[in-house]
Amino acid sequence: MGLTKWQLALAVLALLIVPVRGGRADDRIDDANRSLIDLEERVRVLTAELRDAPAPDINAPDRRVIEAEGYYSLGNYVGAATILLDVLEKWPGSRAADDALVLLGESLYQSKDYNSARTYFQQAIKRNTGSRKEQSALQRLVELTLRTGDYDNVEEYLARLDKIPSNQLEPSVPYVKGKYLFFRDRTDEALAAFSAIGTDNPYYLQGLYFFATTQVKKGNLAAAATGFDAVLKVQPRSDADNDIQDLARLAIARLLYERGQADKAKDLYSAISRQSKYFADAMYESAWNSIKAKDYKAAYRALDLMLLQSPNSPEAPELRLLMGNLNLRINNYFQANEIFGSAREEFEPIHTQLKSALARSQSEPHYFESLIGKGLERFDIALFVPPVAVRWLKADPDLTRMVNLASEVGELQRGIRETEQTIGRLERVVNGEGKIAIFPDLAAARSRSNEVLSQALDIRRRFLERARSLAAPHLSSTETVALDEMGFDRARLEQQIETLPSAEGDSRNREDVARNQIQEFQTRLAESYVAIQTMEAELIAVEQYYSNSKTEQKIRPEELKRPVAELRASIAALRGAHDRIHEEVLEATRLAGSVTADGERNAAGRLASVMGREYEIYQKVRNKMSPEARGEFDALAGVITRASLVQSQLQNFDGRVDAAAERRLGSIKERLAAEKIQIQAATGRFSSLLGESQALGGGLAQAVLGKVTDRFYDLVVQSDVGLIDVSWGLKDQKTSKLTQLITQQKQELKAIDDDFHALLQEDK
Repeated sequence: MGLTKWQLALAVLALLIVPVRGGRADDRIDDANRSLIDLEERVRVLTAELRDAPAPDINAPDRRVIEAEGYYSLGNYVGAATILLDVLEKWPGSRAADDALVLLGESLYQSKDYNSARTYFQQAIKRNTGSRKEQSALQRLVELTLRTGDYDNVEEYLARLDKIPSNQLEPSVPYVKGKYLFFRDRTDEALAAFSAIGTDNPYYLQGLYFFATTQVKKGNLAAAATGFDAVLKVQPRSDADNDIQDLARLAIARLLYERGQADKAKDLYSAISRQSKYFADAMYESAWNSIKAKDYKAAYRALDLMLLQSPNSPEAPELRLLMGNLNLRINNYFQANEIFGSAREEFEPIHTQLKSALARSQSEPHYFESLIGKGLERFDIALFVPPVAVRWLKADPDLTRMVNLASEVGELQRGIRETEQTIGRLERVVNGEGKIAIFPDLAAARSRSNEVLSQALDIRRRFLERARSLAAPHLSSTETVALDEMGFDRARLEQQIETLPSAEGDSRNREDVARNQIQEFQTRLAESYVAIQTMEAELIAVEQYYSNSKTEQKIRPEELKRPVAELRASIAALRGAHDRIHEEVLEATRLAGSVTADGERNAAGRLASVMGREYEIYQKVRNKMSPEARGEFDALAGVITRASLVQSQLQNFDGRVDAAAERRLGSIKERLAAEKIQIQAATGRFSSLLGESQALGGGLAQAVLGKVTDRFYDLVVQSDVGLIDVSWGLKDQKTSKLTQLITQQKQELKAIDDDFHALLQEDK
């Protein structure tokens, strides 16, 4: 049968179309093969670069020391010490370890852990590097001998400092040496050390002041006065220099006081400004200088200025009574009565509370131990001293010792608790999801693997679609239904892996987005923290205002106590919630990226399985295709197989990554287990220490409470005596006036008698 015109046209059109389509398919296949060659090479590089342990970072020790310096500059000495201890443990022989030793000693010194600081400074000077940091360590060791009272090896430290060439000597060395000699009463050597400090030395003014102070210790007061005067003639270069000059003014004023030159001493005291940290000392000494000169009004003004500047001074109660007595001296009985009356009204309730607490402690042997045990982490002396009296007691040396004892034990308790929490968080991380993200090198390898996987899947998916179009005319209804079901699964899985990075750098971009989101949330969280702090500051301000204006307030203290306590509890709850949210958000954000990536990879694995089953169905109908379609199908099959092989290689690589992570986690888990054992041992030792500290602190607290009770008893008695003195003064004043009037009357009667005496004689 011959071909119709339409059939002939279709045949010609087919001849024209097939070569073009074949050419385009060849181009796509060539492009895909080139892409797959690149992906295979990337997998090979990934596999070659993978290491069981991360490559050592030669800059890590220096970076950690710089990080510690940042903590130190912010005053976080504990944080700095923690980092530096890690540096010394991991890189003990590195150059950074030399810097870490000195900075660790300095951090511990600033934290007042003097014994530990000395240990690391001693390790630092054993390196004998001759560096400036070594000089700093030697100087600190000299200072530590004065603070700890342990003078072993100090001569060695001084000798080593003496051996350093003068052109390499730190400016502070002669000053530190002179201070040590001064406090060791080696006055002649101290004078020589201070004299060696040149005018261009930053410590020149301090050295000049100590030179004069050393002359006082030697009893050479004339030379001392000349030295202090020389301090005042130097142009100050900093606030510290201004403080030293104020100290010199105080010193000269004291010398003048001893010589009985009250007016000149008064001028020196008055020269110290209210902005000076020594203003209160100047006014106190000025008051006694005026009392010695019997200028009671000037003494009263000086004390009044002092209390205006420092109303919560530890000596404030006694000074108020002194001001009352000064008013008695100038016969200002009304103001004296006001002072003594208000003092008694304020001190008598405090004494009553203290007396009650002391009686309770004597009847309950473990009363103080229980109080101290409850408040070790945030120990407050208001636990057993009335809050209104706390401001006057903080400088008491016995009380300071007790507070320091409780604070140190509380610091240990807090440190153990925080360590337990840290170990708990680490355990949750190593036992939870997203383990790869713990290790930066493995996380980076997994990210690059994800990029390769995404590209391989994309190639495989595109070529499978073309294979299906070739196989579609030859599929049975059963095969079509099966493929439709697989298509549903494919669509769902493809949707799950939409965010899988498809190009190099996509992983970093996704991490940047997550990091920006974290930063944004942290900013909002920081704003909430500021709001919490503002609430707390406002509460403190309200309490302070109420305390200062208590006599004018209508609300009673007991009515204010409950809402303040509730508000403070709410603030504490908000602060705790903020801290928990902060930790949980960081943890959830860290896990979100890794868990999402793991979920995408699992979806990718299932998608590959679905694709494999599809490909098997297409292969079954391959022989039913035309020779031309079969040739194109075979070319497509080569790309699909190659892409599948890339996925298999990635699967093997990912298995190695997971195995490396597990091995590293095993080491971490072993260390965590060891740390838990140490923490448990530390907790046991702490429990014993806590019992001893509570017993010791309880006894000390009872002694301090007795001392404080006696003090306020004396204040009440002195107030009563003052009121009695006012009454006697008023009585004497009235008696004196009455006596004066009687005397005047007698004199007038005598004058009248004298005037009329002659007349009376005449009448007789």
